[in-house]
Amino acid sequence: MSHGNRHPVEVFPIPMEEQDKQQAVRRMQIICMGLMMGSITVGAVLIFLSMGNKEFITDPMDFNFLLPVVFISAELMAFVVAPANIVKQNMNRMVGEDTDTQESKLWALYQTVMIVKYALPEGAIFFCLVLFFQSGNVLTLFLVPLLLFVQFSMFPTRFKIDNWVEDKLRQLEMRG
Repeated sequence: MSHGNRHPVEVFPIPMEEQDKQQAVRRMQIICMGLMMGSITVGAVLIFLSMGNKEFITDPMDFNFLLPVVFISAELMAFVVAPANIVKQNMNRMVGEDTDTQESKLWALYQTVMIVKYALPEGAIFFCLVLFFQSGNVLTLFLVPLLLFVQFSMFPTRFKIDNWVEDKLRQLEMRG
């Protein structure tokens, strides 16, 4: 099976109308809010379940604090490398296509990259919450708002997406 013609997600209508773009932005915002609220809900449940039956500690040298720090470091590397590779591979396939097709594919690509970029911190958040629940080391909870802030700072807006797509269109124009 050839993987050369596969695209990360379904392509939007070509050419994209304003209504298609607004719907795409709204869909991406709903996905991101769902990912963030999942983390917040699990966090609230695990913190509630931990109250009263754990002796909390705040030892920064505790293995249960150091392990998530290492895990988050690895996640941050993947956070930078994975989306960049996805973009590079897909943009290589778009060279030479008409601008409307490229724009549609870039909107779909942005959605794919956004989901990957939201999922990586989410995994680290769950990891920290489970370790807190298991160990009672409160310091692991301090990593959670930091990761939620990273997610929140990437929240998709029409302005961000338009700028990203325009930048990628310029790059594609220079290539082909």
